[in-house]
Amino acid sequence: MKNKNKLMLTCSGAAVVVGLITFSTAPVVNIQDETILVSKSGHNNVSTYTPSNSLKNELKQEKVMVVAETPRKFTGKAFAPSLEGTEIDGRLRADTNGNLIVDLEVRDLFDYFLNAVADVSPEIAIEQLEKLASESLPESSVKQVMALLEDYIAYKELAIELMKQDLVPPEVQTASYQLKMLESSFQQLKEVRRQTMSAEAVKAFFYLEEAYGEYTLASIQIQNNEALSPAEKNMYLELQRQQLPEIIQRTESRMLADTRTNQEVNEILTSKQSDAQVTRVLADKGLPSEAIASAMLYRENQRQFEVQYDLYQNDREILLNSGLSVLDQEKEIEHLRQKYFSDEQFLTQAKVKDLRS
Repeated sequence: MKNKNKLMLTCSGAAVVVGLITFSTAPVVNIQDETILVSKSGHNNVSTYTPSNSLKNELKQEKVMVVAETPRKFTGKAFAPSLEGTEIDGRLRADTNGNLIVDLEVRDLFDYFLNAVADVSPEIAIEQLEKLASESLPESSVKQVMALLEDYIAYKELAIELMKQDLVPPEVQTASYQLKMLESSFQQLKEVRRQTMSAEAVKAFFYLEEAYGEYTLASIQIQNNEALSPAEKNMYLELQRQQLPEIIQRTESRMLADTRTNQEVNEILTSKQSDAQVTRVLADKGLPSEAIASAMLYRENQRQFEVQYDLYQNDREILLNSGLSVLDQEKEIEHLRQKYFSDEQFLTQAKVKDLRS
């Protein structure tokens, strides 16, 4: 395969991103498979993210006659240390005509093997993938697997190139500029897919991602439209949501419900109610006892943090009014933070709180 020598760059250049869709001064759009980030380093970053299992499981409902498929586990020792003891993510299947069934699981399996280049050479990763396919599928479908893998690697290489696009310095980036770059990067990503892969493969691998990407970008535009009232924004956002594929709509609805629940729980935890009252309210909301115990521990830790932060803040104010140069102030404040916050999470929280003060 002619792309082997570039495989290491392609895989190592993509970081896994997990989380919700966010938009801030350095906006991130997680479009299920690809993440376009207008970063503080002044480049567009593209990285890989796998669709949720619930979405993948629903997509598998398509009726198709399968005559052969790859196993979920290696028969012997895994070829890479990082894969030892793991279940093979994704699978390859062949239909009654001996053709590869192109779906999301094919991409999952490609990524599973390609990510092993952290442990083994690209040549070994590809050879092991071909070996797995050859042991389980008809020869005709094995050839299709390897041809599709070559196209997929070519796509990954070009996607990584998007990271190298120069942007204006972060300090002069405006929200409209960032949104424009997000839209441009997303469009380029779609074009790269179609330049390197067949229409069948693009649909199988990226249909949900592109639908969600369009929805995310439209949502950002609506949320940043100052001419719209909050009620109008909610109305247009709901219209956009209704245009999503049904599978994503269900997932989106669950995410929104979970977000609302989390907000309610956070409000309860930060309220002035007693611990007994908070525990009772959380129980009434149906939270399991383990979750309630964890939430109450978090509440106690936050109380301790606030006490420490007040003490730290008093010393910090003295430093800010000491007449030291800005550089010296920053050094002394960092030492002060290290003194008051030994816990890494509290240290980060204090830094964030300083920025807001």
